[in-house]
Amino acid sequence: MKPIHSLALALSAMALLGGCMSMAVASGRANGQLSAGERAQCRAKGGTVGLVGMFGTPACIIPYSDAGKACRDGSDCQGQCIVDLDGPPGSGPKPGDQTTGQCQKDDQQFGCFATVVDGKAAQALCVD
Repeated sequence: MKPIHSLALALSAMALLGGCMSMAVASGRANGQLSAGERAQCRAKGGTVGLVGMFGTPACIIPYSDAGKACRDGSDCQGQCIVDLDGPPGSGPKPGDQTTGQCQKDDQQFGCFATVVDGKAAQALCVD
């Protein structure tokens, strides 16, 4: 990679991370916690506060009552109809393959998965 491209990439990454830190400070989460009001609102919705994603960000996690139910489309679920792709590479369905999914467990979906639309696997997605 040319030196100018490396510098541009490094500056872009710093700007992105700086933006994330600014959002954390603006939301009052610079200390890594939800406020007492946010925790109370979370519990009122039936959620629990937990750490999510690869950075362990505090969040309200709201479970879905149909978690794990077999599905063929997101319209069958409270959340998305998904196929877990966290197994060995190539072990899951490819986009367009006929498949049955499962309704996601809560509103904080992380890992690698494909959504199921009309009984077919859609594009794979990995969320950290």
